[in-house]
Amino acid sequence: MCSENASRHFTHGVNMASITDTDERRIALEAGTYDVRELAALFKCSERHIRNMAENGSIPGIIRFGRLIRFHRGIVNQWLAEEARGAVHHG
Repeated sequence: MCSENASRHFTHGVNMASITDTDERRIALEAGTYDVRELAALFKCSERHIRNMAENGSIPGIIRFGRLIRFHRGIVNQWLAEEARGAVHHG
């Protein structure tokens, strides 16, 4: 599930690996986000592992507010679906 290839995720022609624009952040927050704890529960791993993945760019849709990290729910869900399809085709 934690693929290096997923670190560069493009949605609507925009690299959404890290959202830095203020308007894009607002739109992403309105669409829903995951926090580190929620993703750790979803992935069944530690919060530290999620933070490490975020730091090395392995999870798309990162929204940063200083040290606070959130993940765009729609982008993460799409990425997980693509990872699952890839696992089915390669597994």
